[in-house]
Amino acid sequence: MAKVQFCPIEDHTRVELHLQRGDEEDQLSAEQLEEQFLSSPYARYLPLENAFKMAADHFQQLLPGEDMPPMQVARSTDAQLRIIISRDKLSAQAEITQGYGGKAIKSMELVVAARKAGISEGLDVKAIGQLIAAAHELTPGAVLTAIIARGLVPVEGKDVVFEQLVLSLEDRVMRPVEKEDGYVDVKDYGKYASVRAGQPMMRRHPPVAGEPGISVLGRPIPCRPVKNAALIVGEGAQIAPDDADLLLAERDGVPRRLKQKLSKGMAVDEMLNLKNVDLASGNIDFDGTVIVDKDVAEDMRVIATGDICIGGLVESSHLQAGGSVFIGKGIIGRQIQET
Repeated sequence: MAKVQFCPIEDHTRVELHLQRGDEEDQLSAEQLEEQFLSSPYARYLPLENAFKMAADHFQQLLPGEDMPPMQVARSTDAQLRIIISRDKLSAQAEITQGYGGKAIKSMELVVAARKAGISEGLDVKAIGQLIAAAHELTPGAVLTAIIARGLVPVEGKDVVFEQLVLSLEDRVMRPVEKEDGYVDVKDYGKYASVRAGQPMMRRHPPVAGEPGISVLGRPIPCRPVKNAALIVGEGAQIAPDDADLLLAERDGVPRRLKQKLSKGMAVDEMLNLKNVDLASGNIDFDGTVIVDKDVAEDMRVIATGDICIGGLVESSHLQAGGSVFIGKGIIGRQIQET
């Protein structure tokens, strides 16, 4: 019967195969040799290419009782370690490729490799220990990856915010009135909003600065600069005496929104001044005096508790004033049939 023996050499870095043929009837294939190798204490070593086939071919040429010269059939390889730093430098991974019968990666070796890669922030000792323990259970050639360091993610701040507390002229024309029957009158935007002296109109919410982060390489990661702006104090408005971020109405009137670059604010107009009264402006219903620079279009309505002053024409429209009505260029009317 053939004798098969595997022996380590060169400080256990290689494995030799020793074969002896028993009698002429002995048969030994490459598959059988590989199977016996995988059952030996050196199964985790890396077989050399075609080594078992060459050994089986040589075995067939032996005479009964003859020994085959020792043949190297496998070698060991140490485990390999690679440190991978993310593009944003906010995390780092360790990749371990299990070796074939060679030296395993130790925790301290991984720490030293990480330091050599420049990692100085957020090294996770617990994650390193868990990775090393799991790597010991890997089959030869298998790869295991784990995050071993995390940087500090920057916290973005908040830009300044202007909160409008009352409706302005601009807001009104965006909100046509819906009737009880669901019909929307495109001429009717409702009564003009008005404010009283001392009424809050706009609040400024100051910006909140962000917090910079730090990469696993120990370098600061800046956060986005926040946008800041001041309140615009328009005519008829004032800053609250006890709150620098609150804008109040200084007088009764119509609130009007102001904007200049990033800054926002409001003004208060004592009179409602319009270029025209038409579909763009909608019907007018205002507590106070209304001034129309040009014309009042057909079938429009102007109601004011004060005076109504129109510089142009009025065409078949409804005017109702608590004071005087002045029309600069006349009235164009039409006959209304009585029902």
